[in-house]
Amino acid sequence: GFDMMYQNFETAAIYCVKIEDNKEVCLFWGNSEDKDNSYLPIVPDTIDWEMHSELKYLYDHPEQRSITEQRTEEGDDRNKNYIYYYTPLLYDGKVQCFVVSVRDWSDLKNEIDKGAFRIGAFNIIVLFIIAVVSLIFFRQYENIKIRMEKDRAEMDISAKIQLSQMPQDFNDFSVREDLDIYGSIRPAKDVGGDFYDCFFIDDNNIGLVIADVSDKGVAAALFMMLAKSIIKNELLQKKSPAEAMTRANMLLSERNEAEMFVTMWIAVLELSTGKCLSVNAGHENPQIKKIADEWTSLRYEHQLAAAIFSEYRYTQREYQFEPGDMVFVYTDGATDALSAAGERFGEQRLTDSLNASGSDDPQKLIEKLIGDVDEFAAGADQFDDITMLCFKYIGADSITVNADDRSLYVVTSFVERKAEIAGASDDEKHRLRLSTEEIFGNIIDYAYEDGGTVIIETKFNTNTGILDVTFTDSGAPFDPTAAAAPDIELALDERGIGGLGIFFAREMMNNISYKRIDNKNILRMSIIIHDHRRI
Repeated sequence: GFDMMYQNFETAAIYCVKIEDNKEVCLFWGNSEDKDNSYLPIVPDTIDWEMHSELKYLYDHPEQRSITEQRTEEGDDRNKNYIYYYTPLLYDGKVQCFVVSVRDWSDLKNEIDKGAFRIGAFNIIVLFIIAVVSLIFFRQYENIKIRMEKDRAEMDISAKIQLSQMPQDFNDFSVREDLDIYGSIRPAKDVGGDFYDCFFIDDNNIGLVIADVSDKGVAAALFMMLAKSIIKNELLQKKSPAEAMTRANMLLSERNEAEMFVTMWIAVLELSTGKCLSVNAGHENPQIKKIADEWTSLRYEHQLAAAIFSEYRYTQREYQFEPGDMVFVYTDGATDALSAAGERFGEQRLTDSLNASGSDDPQKLIEKLIGDVDEFAAGADQFDDITMLCFKYIGADSITVNADDRSLYVVTSFVERKAEIAGASDDEKHRLRLSTEEIFGNIIDYAYEDGGTVIIETKFNTNTGILDVTFTDSGAPFDPTAAAAPDIELALDERGIGGLGIFFAREMMNNISYKRIDNKNILRMSIIIHDHRRI
């Protein structure tokens, strides 16, 4: 890294100083005349604050950012003037390290003089070129006007191509009861390079993608189409997000004469389990909402954007979705939107807007957020695409478990999550848990002698607010509802053991019914969720 600084800035010497216990420690230094250009002492040198009052001032005033100092030092044959440039590196507002750059003033002055001459000559050439171009422009005005109209037509066609590459109709997803998804893109005046995509890899896995190409115009739109096609093709081949991103990066780097790059967030979600694998290639932080919690920004170390370094290898993160969890991803067109006063919309305002929406419907949430961005911009020009994608995980409506005590927690948690998604109160969830424990316990005790499985299925009616929970097993016939209700006023030795659990379950539920069909015990219990909401 320091070798690169020498080559680019022709610095005579560079020192890196770290702050340890309010003391400066010289970590390493380099001199442009050295071959190695780097030196690491076995024992770091401690530098006295008084010798470098500038560093002390910067340490106490990190907001100063940098200080330049001219210093005269004795040389072998003459006194030399040096320019010292002190730059603090901050973390959480506190100085962690200094980089001290040193230049010979005479060398710098010569370069400034040469640069001034070059700038003067350059300005003369530029003025001449402007004069020539102006003459050509006025002579060719009509041709330019025709060309501009043609370019605008091409841009309109490119914009239509861009929009056609993204899902606009979400009916294919609405037939699924285990998910809800919606995406939106509003292009800026110029054709951009934003895109989103969502598609089924198979019946149990869905791919999610959002990306932003670094440039604008037709070239960016074409690069966007290429990136979208590659990443979708890789995921459809059942490759992991890390493998797909690595492959896409290699192909995009090879076909990148325009030297563009693309930030991208991709994920594959397994719908049966909620297991999500994702890669963030230099993109914006996704927003995550756990059921009954607020939206928060999911922050972690991002990886390199695609099409910059062809040999880069991506890694993936695993995230566990629970029923009712949501993820919102976007491009920087939303956060970079400017108000009339020049203020950015920003990530925090975006998070606040999501929380203020009060909706867990992806489409309504995105429409509300776009409205908030428009209100903030107050008619200011939109300079970048505004692209958003929101996904809600509802999860499977049934699970299959072994009929033993170890499955009890899984069953009660599953039922309780479904009730929470439906909007059940704490009291309703508590009654559901106790009733589930009683019924599943009866199956464990009476259905099987040598073990077996139980299917637990939930179904919620959004119109009536009724949540049904059905237990199905292939064990011995057993109808817990057939027993007469015990006389709870009698003493235990008079009424006998048993019967109380199912009695209380029937009291806590709105309905419990039993059927024996195809050699299977089918028990259904129902509860009315009074403050229910749409799943």
